[in-house]
Amino acid sequence: MTFSASTASDAFEARWAELRTLLSPEVQGPFDAFVTDVVSALRDTQRSTVAPPTEIVTLNVGGTRFATLRETLLRFEDGYFHALLQWPPNDNGEYFLDFDPALFAPIMTYLRSGHLPLDHIPGDAQADFYKLFDFLQLPPLAAWDAAHCHDDILLSAGDTVMGKQRGSNAFVGAVAVTPLRRFCVSAKTASSFEVGYCPREASREEGTTVHGYVLSIEIHSAGEIHAVLKAYPAKSPKPLPPVVVPPFKATSSATTVIVTRDDDSISFEVNGVLLDQHFTDVPSTLALYPAARLWNVQQRLQITA
Repeated sequence: MTFSASTASDAFEARWAELRTLLSPEVQGPFDAFVTDVVSALRDTQRSTVAPPTEIVTLNVGGTRFATLRETLLRFEDGYFHALLQWPPNDNGEYFLDFDPALFAPIMTYLRSGHLPLDHIPGDAQADFYKLFDFLQLPPLAAWDAAHCHDDILLSAGDTVMGKQRGSNAFVGAVAVTPLRRFCVSAKTASSFEVGYCPREASREEGTTVHGYVLSIEIHSAGEIHAVLKAYPAKSPKPLPPVVVPPFKATSSATTVIVTRDDDSISFEVNGVLLDQHFTDVPSTLALYPAARLWNVQQRLQITA
């Protein structure tokens, strides 16, 4: 039978307390010092060789239990779980959360892997899911919305990548799941695409015009980028006159566009260069979502926050 250093030091001290009474006062002092040194050495050994146990946190979510590492719940800084874990668990060693466990399960997957399985969430439950996502103070979600996506578009990589799988020559695309104020679209293979902000219902529109505010980009074989700003306000009977951006050279094989919505304006940054041309007088109360559209089949775009 083996004992931990802690058990050995406690047993040693207890045994010494019994034996000490059998010794004369004259010899107790030196033995006391010896015993103190031995106990101290045993405890030093314990501190240096015994690793602290892995801390498992148990969440009781609407009656369904989820067990995970504390560091998993603390994956994202300054969120709901940081505040929750400042408090001790209940008498059962759990934290009770009054949420729908079916909606919470994808969030646990997201915390563990960084991938959010949106396809596991029924369409009629998605509004409640996004409310829960926001309540937990998780980082804004950058992903294309499968429920607001053209039929010719295929989503992959956790719905962060859109690809045009079929169809004729026409712009088709999708909108994002959340109305991010700033997002980035990367195109490694696409040579003709549009990116900007659109209302959700515009996600199934196709053709050369779409309701919303987009930057239309065409990359020529010589590496020159041609871009046009196209606005089609929701209440306008027809698109506004396009604004042509002077052509400029592509600086890499991939094209990255950062789109920012500030109050009543929408601006674009292409490959690190902020374009002088931008949209103004965009109603700040208008519900607009990040959007992108592809022209050619077998081309792809990826969204990030």
